[in-house]
Amino acid sequence: MNKFLLMLAFTSALLSNGQNSNSTVAQNDSTQPGVEKFLFKIKAFPFGIEGEVGLGRTTTLVAEGAFLFGFSVNNEDEFNDEDETDFVWLPWVDLQFRQYYNFQKRLADGKDIRFNSGNFFALKYLTYFVVGDDDAEENYLSAFGPVWGLQRNYQEHWNIAFEAGLGAYWNSSGGAAPIPIISFNVGYNF
Repeated sequence: MNKFLLMLAFTSALLSNGQNSNSTVAQNDSTQPGVEKFLFKIKAFPFGIEGEVGLGRTTTLVAEGAFLFGFSVNNEDEFNDEDETDFVWLPWVDLQFRQYYNFQKRLADGKDIRFNSGNFFALKYLTYFVVGDDDAEENYLSAFGPVWGLQRNYQEHWNIAFEAGLGAYWNSSGGAAPIPIISFNVGYNF
């Protein structure tokens, strides 16, 4: 419950900052490109929302809430050979501290950096909640680790992003292990 309240407060703070203009953080020094002050994105795949707040010239804080639908198969009845299939809803929260590193090179090559279009390194914290499967052994799964990523923008507002890294995973039943962190998404910037 405390994690949920913390995430609600953090998301409210991000969205309240959305009233500011989309000018860059480094607007006083036109020779040094910087990240956008605030970006709001609706993601089409997976469905969700994302806010990105500029903290410095090349650093941002990202908060995402999204969900997927899925299913799980349980076969806990030793006297019955039939599997039980439950449909589940998998909402998740993703927090990242990003460091963009190639804005100068993109500009020198004549490429666009609007909407923070560039490559980055990030520290990523991710929690999935399992909703809809009463027999699930875990009700949440979390991961934390460094990732490398890129995001690009096309036709003014369309956005694609990719991230990959290695992190540590743990769940509500006490399990933990190293895990690859990979994500791909498509969204629309406002």
